[in-house]
Amino acid sequence: MSDDGGSSGRLRASFGILPPGDVRRSLVALSNAPEVMNKLINYRFDRGVELRDHPLGNLLLTGLIGMKGTMFEAVRAMGDILNIQGIVIPITQTITELAARFENGKVVRGESRISLCTGRDPALRIRQVWHEPSAVCDANAYASILHADSVIIGPGDLFTSVITNLVIKKVSEAIALTRAKKIYICNLMTRPGETSGLDAREHVKRIIGVLGKDLLNYALVSNTQFSKAAIARYAKLDQHPVLMGEEKGFEGITRAKRIFADIADQKVLVRHDLQKLRNRLLSILS
Repeated sequence: MSDDGGSSGRLRASFGILPPGDVRRSLVALSNAPEVMNKLINYRFDRGVELRDHPLGNLLLTGLIGMKGTMFEAVRAMGDILNIQGIVIPITQTITELAARFENGKVVRGESRISLCTGRDPALRIRQVWHEPSAVCDANAYASILHADSVIIGPGDLFTSVITNLVIKKVSEAIALTRAKKIYICNLMTRPGETSGLDAREHVKRIIGVLGKDLLNYALVSNTQFSKAAIARYAKLDQHPVLMGEEKGFEGITRAKRIFADIADQKVLVRHDLQKLRNRLLSILS
């Protein structure tokens, strides 16, 4: 909920609302509406000065916020429209800005500026992230985590998509208190400016570090072998496969069970394979 780039950033600046982009994607992922409706919600305008690059769903959520008064109520209304299977809850109702301190001491503010890595060495690592002002965990999100059967963390950009939620104080508290199985899904590729040079062990280490203690029960890491063509294509973007690292390298970092499995796909882009990942998660949860 600290996204400030693209369509979400423009709507946030114009209307003073929480960014709707990730919420929209979550709603569509759980939608039972006809496929044409899901495509319509994700349809992005490609012309018009004011409309260009806005997905229709972002505009609908903005309108619903105006009608309902809060993001939470807007999301619930959109969930009814899409007949979603499940519940989508914003992690916070607080409008905040994400800040990051790098290993050279430089502080960068704004999720998009942190993520885009403009004007700095992409190999420079992040030491700490926080919100300004401090984000307050939504009470419904806190209760959902606390009473969950499982808490699945990731995948997503390590700092700007995952850790940005975990640094909210009550979120890490709820994860510590819940009896749920806690599963971390490691990323497939590194991201310049965030995780350059980090292997799976370092990803897990960062998650545990921000949680304050070793709370993970499982760490799920891909061992899918990517083609030379896919690796070369991503290398041009300064992105590289997240290496598994040695099993013994996890000792002293986490007691979580490490599961190395074929859970990725590279048909078009390197992504987690939905069916493979689903099957592996069901195996863990059963």
